[in-house]
This record gives sequence, C-alpha cells and structure tokens, in this order.
Amino acid sequence: MSGSGRRRVPVLAVAAGLSVVGVLLAGLTRTGYNLLVSNLRGEEVLGVLGPQIALAVLASMLWPAAAGAAASKFTARALGARDAAQVAALARHLRRRTLATGAVSAVLVGAWAGLRRGDGVGPALAVAALAMAYAGYLLSRGTLLGHGRVARATAWEGVALVLALGCLLVLLLTGAALPLLLPLALGYAAYAVAGWPRARGAGPLPPGLRREVDAFVAWGVLGNVASAGLLQLCLVVAGEAVPAREAGLLAAAVTLATPASMLARSLVQVLFPAMARSAGAGDAAAVRRQADRVTRGAVAVFVPLFAVLVLGARPLLRLAGEDFAGGVPALRVLLVAVLLTTLPVAAVAALTSGAARGIRSSALMSTAGFAVGVGALAVLAGPFGVTGIAVAYLLGAAVTSALPWVVVWRAQGQRWAGPTLRVVAAVAALVALVVVQEEAAATAWWAPVVSSAVFCAGWVLLSWGDVRGVLGSRGPGAAGGADTLAP
Repeated sequence: MSGSGRRRVPVLAVAAGLSVVGVLLAGLTRTGYNLLVSNLRGEEVLGVLGPQIALAVLASMLWPAAAGAAASKFTARALGARDAAQVAALARHLRRRTLATGAVSAVLVGAWAGLRRGDGVGPALAVAALAMAYAGYLLSRGTLLGHGRVARATAWEGVALVLALGCLLVLLLTGAALPLLLPLALGYAAYAVAGWPRARGAGPLPPGLRREVDAFVAWGVLGNVASAGLLQLCLVVAGEAVPAREAGLLAAAVTLATPASMLARSLVQVLFPAMARSAGAGDAAAVRRQADRVTRGAVAVFVPLFAVLVLGARPLLRLAGEDFAGGVPALRVLLVAVLLTTLPVAAVAALTSGAARGIRSSALMSTAGFAVGVGALAVLAGPFGVTGIAVAYLLGAAVTSALPWVVVWRAQGQRWAGPTLRVVAAVAALVALVVVQEEAAATAWWAPVVSSAVFCAGWVLLSWGDVRGVLGSRGPGAAGGADTLAP
C-alpha cells in the first residue's frame, strides 16, 4: 500500500502481462502461417517455405535484431536520465544503420534463394522483401518497448497477425500466382511503419555513446547469430541436405516447438529495460533480485509446460496435418532444447543490460554453443536426417544455456543449486516417461494424458516452494517493495 492507502500495482507484472499478449500474437503469426501452409499445401511446400523464412530471419541477425535490442536498452536509459536529445539522436543513428545493413543483407539472402537454392526470381524477391520488412519490424518493436509503450506494441502485433494470415489465406484459397512469403512481409512492414522511430531535429550521437551503441550492436550480432541463429541454420541446412518432405517435417516440428518460448521472450522484453534502468541507477541489488525472481518463476512454470508438450508430441504434431507423424522424434528433441534456452532468460538479461562487458561475455558464450551445434550438424545431419539435425541443435542449445546460467549464479551469489538439480531431474524423468510411453502404448489417446499427470504431480511436490511463490505466496526468491508503482 502507498501512504495514501491506494493499492500499489506491480509495474513489471502489468507490463509483462501486456508483453505476453504481444509476444503470443507475434508467435501466432509465424506459427499460424506455417500451419496454414502445412494443412493446405502439405509438407513439401512447407519444406521449401521454412528454409526461405529462416534465410530472412538470419538476415535480420546481421544487424537489425541487435539494433532493436539497442533501441530498447539505450532509449530506456536515456529516458531514465531525462535526456530527450539523446533519445532523438539514438533513433536517428539506429534507423540509418538498420536501413543500410537491412538492405545489404536482404539482397544477399535474396540472391542465395534465387541462385544457390534455385527458388526462382519471384520467391527470391519475396525472401528479400521479408528480410527488409522484418528488419524494420525489429527496430520499431525495440523502440516502442524502450519507450515503455507495451500496449501500442501489442496492438500492432495484432494488426500484423491479421494482415499476414488473412492475406495468406486468400492466396492459398484462390491459388493466386504470388510468392507465399509476401503476406508475411506485408504484416511486418505494417508494424515497421507504425512504430518507426522518430528523430525530428535530432543531431548526431556523441562519439563516446555512438561507439558504445555500435559495440553493443556488434556483439549483439555475434550473440544472436550464435544463439538464435543456430535454429535457423538448422532449417537452412535441412532445406539443402534432405528431401523437401523431410525438411517439411523439421519445419513443422520447429513451428510447434518454438511458440512456448514466446512467453519467455515476453519476460525478456519487459525485464531487459527494467534491468537497464536498475543498472543505470547503480542498483545491483535490484538486478540480482529481478534475476532470481524471474529465474525461479521460469523454472517453476516452463518445465511442466514443456513436459506436457514433449509427452503430447504425437497428437500435437497432428496440428500440422495427418502426414507429419515422422517428425515426432525431432519435435521432442526440439522441445527439450527450447526449454533449456528458455530457462536462463533472466541470467542473459542480467548480463547484457549492464556494463558493455556483459554483452561481450554473452556473445562469446553463445559462440561456444554455436560451434558445438555446427560441429554436431556436420556429423549428424547426413546419417540421421532431421532427427540428427534436431539433436545437433539440442547440443548447441545446452551449451549456450548453461554458460550464462552458471556465470550469473556465481557472479551474483545466487542460490540456484535447487533449481538446477530440479531441471536435471526433470529432463531425466521426461526421457524415462517417453520411453515408457512409446513402449507401452505409443498411439493410445490416454498415454500422454497419464504421463503428463504423473510428471506434473511429481513436479509440484518437488518444486512446491517456487510454485507457491509463482502463485502469489512468498517463495524462496520473493522479495517485496520493489518494482511497484502507485496508480
């Protein structure tokens, strides 16, 4: 309660709630897109479309994705310092760089699609258009979040969703001779225009700040390519190393494996500016408290959520169509990998929201995971097909996730031994339950229901302290008096 007796509203909770909706809408855009194509056109068409989208996403990682993160961090920091001139100069700098680098990378991936993959002129131009639109979308979203305009960012995610899926459905039903990527590009372009950063009357960034921003983005590029880029690389490799039908199975598995991680992304979008403000104010205790609270909540919530998805992988994959049952092993492996990359979101935010060395450390850790993943791809993709590609991603993701978790655990003096042991035990239990499920009744409708119930019951007993904290009681990571605002 405030001094006037009014109830205090948690800022992070309200912003996180809006951000969850926005990120879910963003996830539904990509997920719905692929599901419409898989159900109406089949796995071979999805096997072509999936690698094309992956190329456009990889292009965005060559600058725009990191520029969006920079807009979120440095805009929030400048607003915290009440420096309007710096906010405008930052917008001017980032949008110029994003347009230039986005155009170059769009041309490169368009040429790859047309010349290397032989997709044709129209699809190649569509890949380039999607890459450019997605670059603008990332910068606009980062800018809106940096300004704290979470509600507006969420609303435009809804607009992009309706535009992309509505136009795609028209193309699929009418059989219009247009590339299937164009509706997705249209949705992202609409968002980019709506949230494009304004820099009216802005001057150049001070040299010291410009170097800091550019260094942050450069390290962010390395980190993004080395972490999120590994999954997109797996799709590109599948598009060239296995038949289109098998690539379609992997694309369907990725489509169904990644939406749950959108919840974690929503936390990052809110937590990153909040930690940046705390770090800018020199409040290391607040950063530590936020990291601990979110990490414990992530373990308590996401482990059982992903477990249910892993155990229900067979019926889940039917959402992509009746011909996708061959992708069940890959889907299960990818779900475990995405779980591992979801859990350390607070640790990564704690690393990258503060001093410049944090983003460098995060990028180098991701590079180590990327190297492991690429090495595993070279060994496993040929003999084991899409399942081997999924396992390669799992190995890289495990390294990428474990390093920041351990570093922040030790650097901040966190008490994360319990959560760590519970995650290890959960993965072991999942493997055992999947084996039992497949041996006993692989296709019975009750098998995933019973195995999920057993897992969740055991998880609640094992993690009752943190589960109680998520439900509202004071768990081990709870702390009061922070991150609240009287309305």
